[in-house]
Amino acid sequence: MDASSLTGAHYAVSDRDLAVKEQAIQFGSPPRLLGILSRPPLIPPGTPALLIPNTGFEHRVGPHRLHVHLCRALADAGFPTLRLDLSGLGDSPASSTDAVSDLQAAMDRLSQQGTAQHFGLIGLCSGANDAHLAALADPRVIGAAFIDHYCYPTARFRRNFWRERLLDWRRARNFLSGLLPRREETEKDRFRADQIEYFAQPSADDYAAQLQRLVDRDLALYFLYTGEVLSSYNYREQLTDAFPVLRKHQRLTLHFMPHADHTFSQIHMRKELVEGLRDWAIRFLQPDLTRG
Repeated sequence: MDASSLTGAHYAVSDRDLAVKEQAIQFGSPPRLLGILSRPPLIPPGTPALLIPNTGFEHRVGPHRLHVHLCRALADAGFPTLRLDLSGLGDSPASSTDAVSDLQAAMDRLSQQGTAQHFGLIGLCSGANDAHLAALADPRVIGAAFIDHYCYPTARFRRNFWRERLLDWRRARNFLSGLLPRREETEKDRFRADQIEYFAQPSADDYAAQLQRLVDRDLALYFLYTGEVLSSYNYREQLTDAFPVLRKHQRLTLHFMPHADHTFSQIHMRKELVEGLRDWAIRFLQPDLTRG
């Protein structure tokens, strides 16, 4: 590890976490998928491994090396953590498998080599969708963290949305100008990267039923929304207002970072995210060594 390349960031590799070892592993059948496993020097029995799939078309390092920082910080906290390339992304060749199958193959490999028998998933954007589907599909998953995940409007969201736009003359002007006839679209207008849809959001009724399944299994759940999705999610409690089943869930963590962008481009944004996820994992996913 080159600690000097990450100086200045609190969550970066430092002298105290040079004991964290990193190893490339291949998995799948045949083993064609690739990931980098960050291993703590000591793994207490019952400790889950954490898996971080790709974000969009990003390589497994994540935007601004976010997944690298996360893996090393979580391994330093005692959790073996795998950043991986799903089929057709990064260094993993394309195949007919889907993201859920790829994540389950990674769990199988880590189970077979004795790293962990239970797992937590951490996903940003499309990675959150993959983590959600895998959590529903596999009972080995005991926790999941979703960043800029599905968004559903509430009455308070709509009030906030329109108040902000009507009180800001620039936004009001833009809204009114949008009602005027527009010039004909060009090819460039029609194909914008920020308009790519990486996944289909379930209906509110379907998502409520899916959340109920996760709550019934007592999963540790972490949700974080950034300023990038303010047009769809504009206050902290919007998720629990939309889905009251979460309100009494004792293993729920909900964060709102309106000052952060979608890729956590600034060091202070990454620091806040990494430390929040580290605290969540320590609180909810560490094994209880006092039992038995």
